Amino acid sequence: MILRWPKCFLTVLLLCLVSMGASASGVFVVLRKGVAAYDDARNGFIQMAYAKQLRGFNPAAVELDGSDKDDAALATLKGQAPDLVFAVGSYAVKKVRQALPEVQIVYAMVYYPEVDGLTRDPRATGVASLGAPRLLAQVVKSLGKGKSIVVLHQAAIAASALEIASALGAEGLSASTASVQGTDDLPKVLDGIKGQAQYVLLLPDPLTQAPESLRFIISKCIEAGIMPLAYSESLVSNGALAAAYIPPQSAGSRAAEVASDILSSGKAPDTRVVSVADAATAVNGSTAKALRINKLPKDLSSGTIYE
Repeated sequence: MILRWPKCFLTVLLLCLVSMGASASGVFVVLRKGVAAYDDARNGFIQMAYAKQLRGFNPAAVELDGSDKDDAALATLKGQAPDLVFAVGSYAVKKVRQALPEVQIVYAMVYYPEVDGLTRDPRATGVASLGAPRLLAQVVKSLGKGKSIVVLHQAAIAASALEIASALGAEGLSASTASVQGTDDLPKVLDGIKGQAQYVLLLPDPLTQAPESLRFIISKCIEAGIMPLAYSESLVSNGALAAAYIPPQSAGSRAAEVASDILSSGKAPDTRVVSVADAATAVNGSTAKALRINKLPKDLSSGTIYE
């Protein structure tokens, strides 16, 4: 016997199928592959995503490599109609926004979102991933060498550096900034800091990402008896004395909480960059010895120690 469905029923069924096909398909992760900190952030997101039971969460990340293949991978992602993407790193955020202009993005491991224009994107919510002002102020005070600190930075992030100095000032430090256009400026800028500050704060930017520049900065600071502090653990592993930083895994975990809130409420939070409660310290034992710090303060000895 052949069943003949009423036309009205078939029309409703077709509309339902179309609606289902056009609906969002869940939460996806996009990151630039080959960066350990990005992997840590992804892992933190995955763990919290399962704890929060994020609707439609897909743990298989889209990994970008900077090649033409990225556009094809993101085109495939667009075809899956995600309702939210967790993007790790500024490259991933920019590529996702280009491919999916309307999708909600939660991002982490973007140190200067205001420089990239992300804080003006109403559908993008960042998770603070750079430094911890209050903890760094505690580290400075525990070292007991004064309260004057200079935020050394590449000129391209001057506005961000001013905000960092202001946040440190709010924690009781005497903070100022020193801008460097290029490596040729470094000797003059570092000479100008001598006798004016007990600490220099290094940021993850093009200036410190160049190994030769970073080694030069560290060596000059040690020669002058200035303590080079940092806002990332990787800079400590490469020679900075100490850092107060936000662990990437904690940033990823916080991002999953934000994603859960967005999916529940249907809208992004008013705050364009949300804070992270977790913070950690790291210290380089070799640099401490070079600076004649014979006993590490409690705030540092309880963190990660590099030798």
